[in-house]
Amino acid sequence: MNKQEMAECIVNTFQNYRKYYKEHMTDYGTILPHVFAAETINDPMKTEFELNAKSKLFNKYCKFIQYLWKNGNEEVRNVVDVTILEGISDNRLMWKAFGENISLKFKEYINNELLKENIAMKHVDRLNEKNDEVSPYSEKEIQIVKSGSDAIQSVLLGNDTEAKRRLLCCLDWFMDPYYGNDNFIIKDDLKNILETVVISANEYDVIDEALSLLEYTDYPYSILETYFNELSERVKPRVCYLLNHELNEEIGFLYNRYWDEELSEDEQYKLEDFAEKVTEKYDWAKVHHAAYNYLCTNCTSPESVINFAHLYWVYGWYKYPLSKPYEFLAYFYFQIDMNTVKYNKMNILDSLATSILPKSGYAEADLYNNPYYCPETDPLLLDAVEAYKTHQ
Repeated sequence: MNKQEMAECIVNTFQNYRKYYKEHMTDYGTILPHVFAAETINDPMKTEFELNAKSKLFNKYCKFIQYLWKNGNEEVRNVVDVTILEGISDNRLMWKAFGENISLKFKEYINNELLKENIAMKHVDRLNEKNDEVSPYSEKEIQIVKSGSDAIQSVLLGNDTEAKRRLLCCLDWFMDPYYGNDNFIIKDDLKNILETVVISANEYDVIDEALSLLEYTDYPYSILETYFNELSERVKPRVCYLLNHELNEEIGFLYNRYWDEELSEDEQYKLEDFAEKVTEKYDWAKVHHAAYNYLCTNCTSPESVINFAHLYWVYGWYKYPLSKPYEFLAYFYFQIDMNTVKYNKMNILDSLATSILPKSGYAEADLYNNPYYCPETDPLLLDAVEAYKTHQ
């Protein structure tokens, strides 16, 4: 999970922050993760604690922070450590209550690593690690994992629901790289088993845990892709996230930068080569869909869409046809409010339009056949821009 996915996850979990998300993007043009987390987690969590430390909402904040820690990349984990946990620790009573609502694994990380390494938290009390809960798995499950894929499959595809739950909890201990035990398992074999669990199990908690474990593995997920349409509507959103997670990370890597940043010739070559390999690795329609989603989610100012347009050109993606070219191109003109004089001084949008449209079947935009074509007067483009305005 990167910073953008963190923000989207916060908004989807605490939907009253959708308006703040839009304001944040308008003000900054991108997600400032520490600012965003402080506003949407630290501040409201403190307010809720002062109202009712035993509330479900306070517990929800605690569990959500643990989720960010478990699933976030290095940048998101830094947000958890430096902004969220530091902020909570400023209030000793709240810090103690927080510790009562998180897992033993998370508390061990805080006590044994964070408090020792973060100078700003040297004074903070250790969280109580006493755990009265019975371990969800035993030596039996550990031996099943060590026995190999066949033994694991026998349980997870069997009929004993409780045995499945215990083994899935045990697998988390093996698969989480934090514990360094993943050398005991063959991830490719296990990935196929977990995918099969997702498409065949009847217990939603079993499916959810299998999906969580799959986040430790890498794309592709051929079984989930093959049977996606047969999945329940409840499960599909998480599977969609998993199927697109790696691609979204790669799109973020390519576009979360300034197009004119100073790079060496070798660095520029590697970047363009990476962009080309992304289009070879995935179906182009899927790549463009992910890029378009990134554009609409992250680029909400004139400057940011122009930056995206330049990068799109640099990577050579203008060479590929689009099924909805006007929808894509109109977003740029919509964000600059058709003010090409002010924002399109290098004519990058004209270049995209006159390259993409002919390749997508709109010959009237081909400058060889129609040298007087101008995107700003194209009625189809203007209609698409109006559609964005209406939707807004």
